[in-house]
Amino acid sequence: MNQTPTFTTTDDNPELLKRLHIKPKISWPVVAILAVTLPLALFLIVAVTCEWINPVLAAIPGAIIGYYLFTPIHEAVHRSASNDEKINDLLAMLTINLLLPYISPKALRWGHMQHHRFTNEVGKDPDASLTHRWYSYFLWPFFELSYLPAYFRVAKQRPKSEVRQIILQLPLGVAALAILFWFCGWQLFIFWFLASRMGLALIVLVFVYLPHHPHTILQKDDFYGATMLRDGWEWLLTPLMMGQNWHLVHHLYPTIPFYRLKKAWYARKAFHESNNPARVDAFSLQAKEPRPYP
Repeated sequence: MNQTPTFTTTDDNPELLKRLHIKPKISWPVVAILAVTLPLALFLIVAVTCEWINPVLAAIPGAIIGYYLFTPIHEAVHRSASNDEKINDLLAMLTINLLLPYISPKALRWGHMQHHRFTNEVGKDPDASLTHRWYSYFLWPFFELSYLPAYFRVAKQRPKSEVRQIILQLPLGVAALAILFWFCGWQLFIFWFLASRMGLALIVLVFVYLPHHPHTILQKDDFYGATMLRDGWEWLLTPLMMGQNWHLVHHLYPTIPFYRLKKAWYARKAFHESNNPARVDAFSLQAKEPRPYP
């Protein structure tokens, strides 16, 4: 039977933290995001196809929709959108196919788990290629150029069925896009390309660049220094960043749903604060004060 956590807050409540890990039967915040974004995405697709709106202008709200769609993808990848793995897999497949139909959720999940295991380690964390080199900023809209090569370098060590599925989805996804654009027109291609690329850049900014800046501290050396808490303006940043102003908490407890991250921090606040977590002001890049590096 699915338990509903009781959200009371103390400085040290391991039992509450344990209850916060309980996965919901279905994440209603994820459902709410989808209920808003999917109809808007469909409207923009129809509007562009019917030439009611310029595809370049439509790409701006389209990018924002794509950015917000990443939270359901992210939750499903972490198996946090539901306690049923089939629902998580279905959500991941449906949502990522709107952005990048040629990318398998399995490839995304592998790359993201590598990021969690090897945060900021060049050569091991696929996200590191988006932050560590002079050309990294140009890769933000094309994150698949980071994840796919990293995956194929280790493909021989991965399950054969997974590799086949990832390889098969590449041409099938591209073919599906080509057919769609052939019948619906170049306007839809312009809209999809610009919206998906700007959306991906926003995703990298919020989920990769800002939480781990300056990207020089390795998680294996300093867990509480490799990822930061973003302090202040919670009423604005929490909905804008989909809870990733608490990104350190997400790295500490990756399976806790995004809407419980703040509660998870406060459940054991005294313990967490004793580890001298890296903090940054709401609209800053640099940590508030230097931290001792192990």
